[in-house]
Amino acid sequence: MPVFAAQAVYNSPIPKMYRLRLASWRALGFLIIFSTLFAAYAAAADDWSAPEAELARKIAGLTGQSQVALTIANRSSLNDSERDQIGRGLRAAIAGAGVKLVDGEPAGVTVQVSLSENLRSYIWTAEVKQVGKEDSIVMVSFARSSRDPVPVQPPKVYLRKTLLWSQAEQILDVAAREDAPAPSMLVLDANAITAYQLKEGRWRPDHALPVTHTRAWPRDLRGRIVRQGGGSFDAYLPGVVCHATENTATIMDCHASDDPWPIGPEQFGLRAMIDPTRDFFTGLVAPAGPQASVRPFYSAAPLPQNKNTLWLLAATDGTIHKLDGNTDQSLNATDFGSDVAAVRSECGTEWQLLATRRGRTNDALSAYEMPDREPVRVSLPLEFAGTITALWTEPKGNGVIAVVKNAASGQYEAYRVTIACQL
Repeated sequence: MPVFAAQAVYNSPIPKMYRLRLASWRALGFLIIFSTLFAAYAAAADDWSAPEAELARKIAGLTGQSQVALTIANRSSLNDSERDQIGRGLRAAIAGAGVKLVDGEPAGVTVQVSLSENLRSYIWTAEVKQVGKEDSIVMVSFARSSRDPVPVQPPKVYLRKTLLWSQAEQILDVAAREDAPAPSMLVLDANAITAYQLKEGRWRPDHALPVTHTRAWPRDLRGRIVRQGGGSFDAYLPGVVCHATENTATIMDCHASDDPWPIGPEQFGLRAMIDPTRDFFTGLVAPAGPQASVRPFYSAAPLPQNKNTLWLLAATDGTIHKLDGNTDQSLNATDFGSDVAAVRSECGTEWQLLATRRGRTNDALSAYEMPDREPVRVSLPLEFAGTITALWTEPKGNGVIAVVKNAASGQYEAYRVTIACQL
């Protein structure tokens, strides 16, 4: 860059220059303060008053001073506390705009607010329904805060879910083979394994095999089904292992056992001991695992690398750990829940980590990869209508079974979750 040098030349002072200069400095100071405050708002995103007021103004512009029934649905990654805070602020802003909100009373106008998001922004929409008028939609959008767990790059993958089965009794695991000549499905609960056949596009019960046990089940029951060759399968429950052949058995052989459970896709061969009185694994793992003994954990997932395989553990103390066979490193994955699973796909690094999210009424799964020391999210969250109670990778590794307790119906729903590449 060229450097210019010249002798300094000074002009005579212009009248009122001092006052103008002082005013300019004051204006500059105000601008700096305003910019700092705006940046702090954007970074913290804890003050939702601006978007609340804007959306309230738009709603009031459509409804006038009518009686309005308002509902708010959270379809974003905001937690329950943030959702409640926004709900209170939005109701106050709408009431302040002259709209009368009613609960439990007939209303001529209904407003459904949805809190959603994309990679960079929060998007709040309000669907307004009025008798005798066409439905209207208004919206506001604003930047996400820097603390939000968004991918540092556009999503590489997206997650798809397929409902397999729903029932009132708790589902522990499901094993479905829909691509076989005779599609079949096994559903494990606390009392039995029920076999289903796919007929006329619907799963229909074929027979049930009772699960026999002498010890009372723990309060937070877990279970796993693993299909073997020749149509046989094994079922693992705390302190019990069952074995049967799917199409020919009328009774299942169940016996007391402390055999380790298979964890993750079958090609990795990891097995772990479960505490028969609790819902977690003790930390004793088979030799095929990352090391002979690890900290107690709820779930584990392998992520193959170029020369070795990393294992990620969701420990019972709420931390997430990465094991490479020699070291145990705690990760900064503060939004992870207690369930992780690995899925093989044709996208990105070919193996992705699926993880639940922490502390939400309605759960979600997100996909992650490990390009470096910390997991990077590579998908948008896949939302569920309740809490995920079980997450198991299918034996071939190309999908996971997610069991959800629906918060509205109380039913247990089993989904297959797979990964598709983002075009």
